[in-house]
Amino acid sequence: AIEHLPDMYRVGGNNYSLSDILSQLLVAEDEAELRTVKKSLETLLRRDACGALAGLFFQLNENEACREKALLFLSTDIVRLSSKLFKGREEVERYTLDEIKTALPSVSSDEFPHF
Repeated sequence: AIEHLPDMYRVGGNNYSLSDILSQLLVAEDEAELRTVKKSLETLLRRDACGALAGLFFQLNENEACREKALLFLSTDIVRLSSKLFKGREEVERYTLDEIKTALPSVSSDEFPHF
């Protein structure tokens, strides 16, 4: 069911809310479920990068487990997808930088290398 969530929000959906929910599921311990969650987030990122990023960055202010997993996703998977997400999309680059600047004051020394 998780893999079909992005399709439900395809037209006029609230990608921020969906990304927020999927970000919370990044704490899943089952590898198959985690792959499905990441694939769904990647679909949302390609469809509405700013909306999906908003949900991910929101998790940086939530509980520690969600924060850690969202930060890991942002620092690994977003970097891997960056050429597709940012190329020719200045608004997405600007939005991402603004969110990073907002998150930096709460970053610990252990988390800093991810930024």
